[in-house]
Amino acid sequence: MNKLPSLVLAASVAMIIASCSSSDSGTTAPVEAPIGDISGGWSVFETAISSTSECNGTESYDVTITQNDSAITVTGQPGDIVTGTLSGSALSLTGSRAEDPGVVTYNSIKATIPADCSSFTAQTTWTYNETGFTCNGTGTITATRNRGGTTC
Repeated sequence: MNKLPSLVLAASVAMIIASCSSSDSGTTAPVEAPIGDISGGWSVFETAISSTSECNGTESYDVTITQNDSAITVTGQPGDIVTGTLSGSALSLTGSRAEDPGVVTYNSIKATIPADCSSFTAQTTWTYNETGFTCNGTGTITATRNRGGTTC
């Protein structure tokens, strides 16, 4: 009996199993079902910290969060757009918003949504740009639901 086909088959199966079980560090984790629906109006209080003193400060504003399954869109003033995902209770966003006379670009907004979905605190990394001036830093966003939506 010829053992070559059996060895080739066994080697092929071993290679397939090995390739399926190998880890690719470039892949992203699967999105989990969201903790709940965070759609609605939110009051935001933001604190910005930068090595450039002109960029330190606090600000309050309102936004609207729209949720479609795990996809999140945050809008405020015309032209503001921040998008991302809610995977389980992990909120992850990026985007930008107008800040007269420039634009704040959020490189990262990360938060954990609590069980009642009524408020959250996020950590941010951001860059501010206006003609002839740029700074960057970190910050904290505290958001509280102020209208619409449901609790989780």
